[in-house]
Amino acid sequence: PACDAVRILNEDKEIKALKDASQCQVMATASYLDEETGIRVPLKILIDLCPAVDSHWGKSLCDLKTTATADMGAWTKQVHKHNLHVQAALYLDVWTACTGEDRVEFRHIVQESYAPYETVLRILSTEYVELGRLKYQDALRKYCQCLKTGIWPSYEARSSFDGWQCVEPEPWMVQ
Repeated sequence: PACDAVRILNEDKEIKALKDASQCQVMATASYLDEETGIRVPLKILIDLCPAVDSHWGKSLCDLKTTATADMGAWTKQVHKHNLHVQAALYLDVWTACTGEDRVEFRHIVQESYAPYETVLRILSTEYVELGRLKYQDALRKYCQCLKTGIWPSYEARSSFDGWQCVEPEPWMVQ
């Protein structure tokens, strides 16, 4: 099955051309400086495909992802659920900080994880990448606050009794 999946990827002309124009598994490092706390956080990324700047995809970074279904609606939800838009924004920003290159697009080669291992090519919208950027920047700010204060978030309960958190059904569970 894995050999079949690889064969399907290699037979796709667009994917082959992108791969031929790219370096694979490229690491980049940068750091985030939190202005409020003065804390610097090191960042490291590993990009699946980094196309040459002078190629057709020169404004992009690209990752390969597997999924149960490549249906557009399901994929859009997976991007949100697995924070792939956050990863995309972080990767673009770290790459730009590290290299000074103007990479503004994030692409996914999406392959289904079962035969016939169908592949689709997806690019995240500017809006989705910006949502990811806001999310990762907020997370880094909160992380720096925790480092500075030594106070870390805990699980919150809707109700508790003597420190015991009550587990209650969600409204949709009650029929």
